[in-house]
Amino acid sequence: LDPINAKPIFFSMAELQRPSIPSVVDGLTPDQRKIMFCLLKSKADKEVKVSKLSAHVSEHTACHRHDEQRLATAIIRMTHSFVGSNNINLLHPGGQIGTRIFGGEDLCIATKLLPITCSIFPKDDDALLDYLNEDGKLIEPTWCVPILPMILVNGGEETGTRCSTYIQNYNPRDIIANLRQLLNDEYTRPMHPWYRGFKGSIEKTNAEAGGDTYTVTGVIEAVDSTRLRITELPIRCWTMDYRDFLESLAPDAKNGRRSFIEEFMMNGYNEDIDFEVILSEENMNIATKQGLENKFKLTSTIGTANMHLLDSDGNVQKYDTPE
Repeated sequence: LDPINAKPIFFSMAELQRPSIPSVVDGLTPDQRKIMFCLLKSKADKEVKVSKLSAHVSEHTACHRHDEQRLATAIIRMTHSFVGSNNINLLHPGGQIGTRIFGGEDLCIATKLLPITCSIFPKDDDALLDYLNEDGKLIEPTWCVPILPMILVNGGEETGTRCSTYIQNYNPRDIIANLRQLLNDEYTRPMHPWYRGFKGSIEKTNAEAGGDTYTVTGVIEAVDSTRLRITELPIRCWTMDYRDFLESLAPDAKNGRRSFIEEFMMNGYNEDIDFEVILSEENMNIATKQGLENKFKLTSTIGTANMHLLDSDGNVQKYDTPE
C-alpha cells in the first residue's frame, strides 16, 4: 500500500459510491437508491414532506445528518416531470411543482410513491436482492432490479472524482421493443434520444465509434413580415433563461443599446412555451437569411460519448451505445 496516495485513492472510490455515478443495473445513484428503499419498504402511498422524508432516509440508511439537504435535492429531482427532465418520474410532485421555467429549481413540498413506480420495482424481487450491512443492520440493497433499464428511461448527468457521465433519455416504448428483441435472441434496433412532451426535433448529425452527436432544434415560425412565434426551446434551455436572452436583443433606453428586435411577449405558462417577437422587416430578412433557429439560438448539441456507469460489481464502465 502506498501511504502517500492511499487516502486520495480511498476518497475517490468512496466518492464513486456516493451520489455521483449511477448503476447500470437500476439507473439509480446511491442517494436515489436509499430513497427508493425507504419509500418502497414503508409503502408510502400518502404524501410526506420532503424535509421529513430526507430525515427518515438519513436515519434508516446510515447517512449523516449533514446529508439531508443532498437527499432532499435528490428527492425533488425524482419528482420532476417537465420537458427535459424525467420521462417517467418515480415520485409524485406535491405542492409547488418543479417546472421548466427555472429548470426545476421551483420547490416541491411533499411527495409519495406513484403506482407505476411499484410496478417498475416489483416487491416480489426484494428477497433476491443483496442488502448492505451497516453495523449489523441491513440497509438498502447494492442495487435494485427494475423491469426497465431506468438509466435509459430518465437518463443521468452526474460528476464523480474520476469521471463524469451524461446519458440521454430514450423512449420507453423503444426500450421495451429492444428488450423483446433480446428475449427472442434477436438483434436490438438503434435507439435515439427522446424526451416526453418535446415538440422540436432531435436529429443525428455525426456518428463515431465513441458516440453519436445529435442536434436539438426548437420551434420558431414567421407569423407575418414582422412577427415571429417561438413555441419550443431546445432540451434543457429553460424558459426564464431564454427570456433573458430575448431581453438582450430588445431595446434598452437606459443604456442606449441598439436592438435587433422591437419587443417580445411571453405568453406561455409553466410547460407551455409561447414567445411572440416583433421586429422590423429589415431585421426579419436578416434573421431569415441567417436562419431563424440560428439567429434566435434555438439549436443545441447533445451526444452519447460520455456514458459512464457503475457495473454490477461497482466498477466504472464506459458504454458506447444505449443498446
